[in-house]
Amino acid sequence: MARLEQMLNDGTWGTLLGTLAPDAYVSWAPDLSQLDLPAGHTWSWLLDHDDGPRARNVSYGNSLVCDVVRWHDLAATVNGVSYALPLSWEFLVGVQSAVDRAPVAGSTLWPLPLGLDLGVQFIYGYEFLPGAQRPTALPEPTRNSVYDYREFGQAPPWFMPAGKNVKPIAEISADTAAIIDVTPPRVLVAVSLVGCKPNTEFEPVGVLKAARLFPLVMIRASVPLRNVEAAITLRRPATSEMTSSPMSAALLADHNVGVPPVPPTWDKLFAYYDTQPAGRYPIVRPAPPPPGRSRDESGIRRIFPPQSLTDQLLYPPTVTKVDYQGAYDNIHLAPRLRLPLVNATVTMAPFCVHDCLHTHWRWGTGYSAKHVQGWDAQRPYAKVGAPQVPPGHAVSLEIIDAQGFTYRDVIADVPADRWEPVFHHGSAYAVELRDIVAVVGQLFLDSLPVSFDVNNQQFWASMYYYLRMDPTTLFPIGIERVQLKDGDVGRKTLEALGGP
Repeated sequence: MARLEQMLNDGTWGTLLGTLAPDAYVSWAPDLSQLDLPAGHTWSWLLDHDDGPRARNVSYGNSLVCDVVRWHDLAATVNGVSYALPLSWEFLVGVQSAVDRAPVAGSTLWPLPLGLDLGVQFIYGYEFLPGAQRPTALPEPTRNSVYDYREFGQAPPWFMPAGKNVKPIAEISADTAAIIDVTPPRVLVAVSLVGCKPNTEFEPVGVLKAARLFPLVMIRASVPLRNVEAAITLRRPATSEMTSSPMSAALLADHNVGVPPVPPTWDKLFAYYDTQPAGRYPIVRPAPPPPGRSRDESGIRRIFPPQSLTDQLLYPPTVTKVDYQGAYDNIHLAPRLRLPLVNATVTMAPFCVHDCLHTHWRWGTGYSAKHVQGWDAQRPYAKVGAPQVPPGHAVSLEIIDAQGFTYRDVIADVPADRWEPVFHHGSAYAVELRDIVAVVGQLFLDSLPVSFDVNNQQFWASMYYYLRMDPTTLFPIGIERVQLKDGDVGRKTLEALGGP
């Protein structure tokens, strides 16, 4: 007999919680207060399931990271029929939780050395009977902590329900009476929130210590699925407790050229950006651009002041998109820092260490560290510059307001008998910035109008401001380093570049 826990962690391609805590058992716990979560973890949250799974007051230590994380009902096409997959009590198979595990690496799906701090997983099960307009809950013999692979209806030879005296069809002769019992299609959905211990394997140069947060959806079916739809909402508090200033959102597209610059000014790091985003954006495309569709645009982006010949070679103004790249590559949800010197509020980037929730689904082609690489055709962290989303996923980001977003993923095809992840890249909460002199440069720091002092928010605001603005003209206000022809119209053209 194979336990459900073994399906959640099959050794190479399991769920994240099952991989980081393979000893975590699954319990049927309709009362969420029964979950055994001992002390000793830095991440914390409150769970409820009144209207589907939701985590409230998601915090890292004393910092409130998210007001709410919510998983929405799924949809899928099973054997040609479209179904809704409600994340409701009716379909809940069990709950899994774990706390405080040492870093684990080596899984094909989760190869990075992540240390579990706190994790909870809801598992839902669905069965699809012929002619039914909606799924039914898994049969009672299946809804416990012990699963047989055959009960779930895996690929042959596990199509037959366990515990029944049936023979393979090949063994049935013309003069033999037999009952053929074929299990209906079944789907498992694992919804989890996994908070990890902080490390420096998040951004490319290893100076930001960050604690990863994974609000995941994982889908596994006994038959191939089509057009699977899943959505996750993250929403931050309206006001930062750290800075006492309003929360804000910034969308950034990495520049696919050059090497990590020092200092990391915005003209060398970002192709373009939107510090007041609104609406819905296609952020990962399900396929490469069609033949004849341009991936390059050289007439919109302008750099100020004019670049040196060396910079023109390393960081040309042309915007170039790679396969599967969408409108933007990451979103920062963070407060803005006030800089009275120029009477402005300042968007924090790069690094963004003051109460910042980073969500990066792709990194530029100038970075080669394994943990920032994307998916190739088969596995994650295997291709420089590729999105950290499996091929065949069409992902869009809907900006709710300055506090949060809904991440929507439509998966064209989900193969049978294998977990398919949604939000595999996760998010990360910034904890500490180390060795700032090495990555920003002493000359740049010395040029700032506010003296170097990591305990002074005015220093940080000044640094971020002049990484974006060039101060050599109109000091102290400066001029935007990246300028787009026709403003918002030009930005929309760049957002659509490389798309269908």
